[in-house]
Amino acid sequence: MVITSAKYVFSLFQGTWLLKRTIVGHGVMKGKARFEKFGWNQPFTKKLLYREDGVFELNDGNKLDTYKEYLYMLENEKLAVYFFENNKQDRLFHFLDFKHIDNDLLLATAIHHCSLDIYNVKYEILSRNKFQIVYKVNGPEKNYVSQTLLTRINKFSIS
Repeated sequence: MVITSAKYVFSLFQGTWLLKRTIVGHGVMKGKARFEKFGWNQPFTKKLLYREDGVFELNDGNKLDTYKEYLYMLENEKLAVYFFENNKQDRLFHFLDFKHIDNDLLLATAIHHCSLDIYNVKYEILSRNKFQIVYKVNGPEKNYVSQTLLTRINKFSIS
């Protein structure tokens, strides 16, 4: 059986991660993220529910409790990322088509349009136990860079 980059990343994501997100010029979020199997009792459906929880500390010292959820699915040799709202799959956020850059490094980019704002998305798989997500958002309503580093809590091993 051939394992594609998307299948590899899909299996790699499963588990619990430490999360550190810097929104340049605004503050830092620290917390945990978890990818867990979702809806695997349905035939031909492999989904991972992603949930992050943390505390966002603004540059002025104020702190906010935060959480976000997404649904990751394998679709046509790519990873599809959907918004997850009200405990169900919602609209498509973006597709990720991972390419090998060298050794363990895998890279995927995507673009998402939110009204007139444009999200340039980049996922970098740095190792089996660390990856980064960068959003560069530009438009009339939003203009920021979000850098998220996720580090696996329990090291990944192939069994």
